[in-house]
Amino acid sequence: MSRKLLIVAILVLLAGLGVAAAFYFYPQEAPYEDLDKATALFFHRLNAEQYDAIYDDASPYYKEANTRAAMLENLKTVKALGNHATPARIQMVFDTYKGHRIAEPVYGILFERARTLFSLRYIDEGGEWKLMGFTVKSRSGG
Repeated sequence: MSRKLLIVAILVLLAGLGVAAAFYFYPQEAPYEDLDKATALFFHRLNAEQYDAIYDDASPYYKEANTRAAMLENLKTVKALGNHATPARIQMVFDTYKGHRIAEPVYGILFERARTLFSLRYIDEGGEWKLMGFTVKSRSGG
């Protein structure tokens, strides 16, 4: 009887390891709710002028298309708009790029010197949303 129990225990253990290994090797997806968190971190770093941290954490796709110096200039231009109110997300679009999920949230942001539509582009890399690009457009109205 104990031999049967030992065999069952070994089979259960092996099956458990197989499931654990499958979870280990199965790619994780970044949670959708982390998009607003990634944006909050982006603006925190922008306000603190931590431009290098923004660039260092950006996606390799972003770094292929943009030099550190180019991003620094773009971020300084945004920073020159002054302090801003809390970003309000007004749109979210999802797509894929080279087999990765892409998210493009658009935020309405009131800066001291301009009302803007601030679009960010994130890519899901290994379960984390990484910056892939951003654009800022002024919008009319007060």
